[in-house]
Amino acid sequence: MILLSIQITRDDNNESRDDLIRIRTVEDMPDIVSVKTKFRNNSEDIENQFYLPRGAAVDYVNTLIGSIQCDDEPFDSIQLNSAMFPSVMYRVSQLDEDSVRSSIQNIVYSTFNTHVFRE
Repeated sequence: MILLSIQITRDDNNESRDDLIRIRTVEDMPDIVSVKTKFRNNSEDIENQFYLPRGAAVDYVNTLIGSIQCDDEPFDSIQLNSAMFPSVMYRVSQLDEDSVRSSIQNIVYSTFNTHVFRE
């Protein structure tokens, strides 16, 4: 089950240039998450997968958001799709606002510190 997906978009409205991160539970290992990334580098998609303890996933997302703020070729927006919350989208230019960062951190922390099940 996907706990959190993050779509990072550029301002050209071309979905094929979006970067995508999907973080899901690992069956039979509730304290581990699988992270699949698809990053667009020039005209090539680079896809990777790695595993993290749930607590480290919070740090990973915070580091990702911090790096997006400092990018020399900035993205336009970031969308978070949590298994626990409605989908939300923020402009990258808003990421330095305390209320936006707090909202994102609360979503991420709650998502990774709850065991979510589908009914």
